[in-house]
Amino acid sequence: MNAVLLDLDGTLVDTEPYWVESQRLLAERFSVDWTPDDELALIGHSMSYAAHKLISSGVKLTKHEVIDFRLAHVISRLEQHIPWQPGAQKLLQELRENDVPCALVTMSPRSMASAVISALPAAQFDATVTGSDCVNGKPHPEPYLRAMSLLGTSPERAIAVEDSNPGVQSAENAGLNVLVVPGPVPVPEGPLRTKVNSLEDVDLAGLRRLLPELLRRN
Repeated sequence: MNAVLLDLDGTLVDTEPYWVESQRLLAERFSVDWTPDDELALIGHSMSYAAHKLISSGVKLTKHEVIDFRLAHVISRLEQHIPWQPGAQKLLQELRENDVPCALVTMSPRSMASAVISALPAAQFDATVTGSDCVNGKPHPEPYLRAMSLLGTSPERAIAVEDSNPGVQSAENAGLNVLVVPGPVPVPEGPLRTKVNSLEDVDLAGLRRLLPELLRRN
């Protein structure tokens, strides 16, 4: 293994409550019937996809207006507090101390990803792929293919860390094995997937042991 590619929302930071708040605020503003099932259906998808769903449900704004509103809300909340997932900062520190190339692969816009990156030590990520950089969002393989290209690595020498179905599918579609951490929506079992209870259970030695085991399943 020579690279680790990590999702942001739900994997490294628990921003999902902030995104849900933004959806509810828009739903209340336009008297839209917005349910917990609607919220779960957006997890892991692109900003454009979420905007389309909100607009089709009755939010009377343009796609860009929906995206701008939600993004401003989440960035404002992140500026108050970054809700790191348990074990995330420790794992990132260990990867950096051992010079393991890392990429952040998120469908959040670059401005939001930057709000989180700015709270980390310098040069934590060797590459960052955001929703602002991709024509096709997760579950399309483009985000992970782009990240591997930036790192100069290949699927058999890297592993992805994800929490959502679209993210896991994106990584798998790019040929990657995936370490799955728990998210709001359960991720089904799969031959390229290994589940853990938390990033607190993950360290560099474990990742190195894990990749050969995953490859043997293929």
